[in-house]
Amino acid sequence: MTDAQRRFFDTFGYLVFRGMLKDELDWIEDEFAQVFVDHPYVPKHQGTARTCVVPFIDQRERPCTLLDHPAIQDVATGLIGERFNYLGGDGNYYVGDTNWHSDGWHSEGRFIKMAIYLDPLTAQTGCLRVIPGSHRTDNGWVEDVRRVGRAADEFGIHGRDVPCVPLETQPG
Repeated sequence: MTDAQRRFFDTFGYLVFRGMLKDELDWIEDEFAQVFVDHPYVPKHQGTARTCVVPFIDQRERPCTLLDHPAIQDVATGLIGERFNYLGGDGNYYVGDTNWHSDGWHSEGRFIKMAIYLDPLTAQTGCLRVIPGSHRTDNGWVEDVRRVGRAADEFGIHGRDVPCVPLETQPG
């Protein structure tokens, strides 16, 4: 983690580490799929709606080892500090557009969310989109940004037309 990356994260609220887990991809994909097979309360993914398991990596032993992966440790300690704590996560099969949302606007403490994408995604095929700076709760802008979740009513536009940075990905 570089000082420039920390400043970028503090300012814009996101970082992208392309290929960071590429060497681990085969087993991560296998374990991801197996969680959905093993989980007793999750219906088989039909490809028509989101399918989600929460908590996720906790369901199988090997995905839990990601918490000790040197690259994950580097990011977490670089952004949170040596005493960071894992709070849980989710695994998802998404279909179509996801509504604009925040994974939290916490006013106390420092929180990060890490995501591993297992599919190639572009702006046209459903990649994550971020609004730089929307993580900031200290500037009054957060109240305006919360309206993005109601883009059609608030601005008369579809959510896909909200100004943003699309984070296109390749697996890993």
